[in-house]
Amino acid sequence: MNTDKLIHNLGNIDEDLIAEAAELRTRQKRRPRLPRWAAAAACLVLVMSLAVTAEASTGAVSNLLAPLFGCAQTEIVDSIGIPVGASVSADGYTLTAEAIIGDRYNFAVVYSLTRDDGQPIAENAHFATWDPSKSRHGSGGGSLRTVPDEEDPSRMYFIEEWSVSGSVIGRQMSVTMGDLVIYAPDGEDIPLASGPWELTYTLRYEDSGKTLPLWNLPVTHPDGTQYKFKKLDISPVGLHLDFTILDPVWGTVHTLHEQVILRLKDGTELLLEGNGSYHHKGGGKTAKGSYSAMYGIPVPFEDMEALIICGTVYPLELTE
Repeated sequence: MNTDKLIHNLGNIDEDLIAEAAELRTRQKRRPRLPRWAAAAACLVLVMSLAVTAEASTGAVSNLLAPLFGCAQTEIVDSIGIPVGASVSADGYTLTAEAIIGDRYNFAVVYSLTRDDGQPIAENAHFATWDPSKSRHGSGGGSLRTVPDEEDPSRMYFIEEWSVSGSVIGRQMSVTMGDLVIYAPDGEDIPLASGPWELTYTLRYEDSGKTLPLWNLPVTHPDGTQYKFKKLDISPVGLHLDFTILDPVWGTVHTLHEQVILRLKDGTELLLEGNGSYHHKGGGKTAKGSYSAMYGIPVPFEDMEALIICGTVYPLELTE
């Protein structure tokens, strides 16, 4: 029996039948059996309970159960996630999560901030407080930057970008912004509103990435460290590299800082500042690592020419 029929039948139980059933149960000495509708409802509660427990343990939140976790659902339109109802107002300003785009390891969330009275938002306004600590991103890092709306002075945008070590698609996103101020580089910031503004929603969007095996591509860092790159996950918003470090030095921080460049067909080179991690056991001859980075601007596959790692050029042949 589907949900619609179950609800219909529950709403059409005759009161006389209920009374007769109660009298019959009183006369019967054996333990009464649950009516079918009650058994079905009990099964539904059990399934929901198991689903909630499973999602709580993994951090994933489906659209169906999003309200139970206190977060908004997210629709997918043309590969872009659109949070539904993820909006909060405080002190005359409203913050809304507008869109999510990304791949398995990198994503960007666009927020809009508007003045409720329709008046212009002061130039150089920004949030002095940004707390994404309640989100489940795994290892990695993020940033928040401000983008003005050239057409509507009563609105501005904030772009939150993350590069992480594992997939976050389907997980819960929770962020708090507060202390809206006018940034004054030569003096004290001027407060506009305190807030805070807290949003919780589901990170749902289509993975726009492609996976390329690098077949142990050998690369030598300028400091002499030997790398073998295993795999490249690349998309129009960012990339993720998996690699092995040969003969790592225990206690040394191995980094790809300023060593990963995306070259475009027009000659532009984007230096990709990202977040890396590696796992190294003392005395081991190798260490496994990864590196994730975003471009700052969307780059179509057809505009990409090559990836340069520590001076080693890896040609890219990609199409949408």
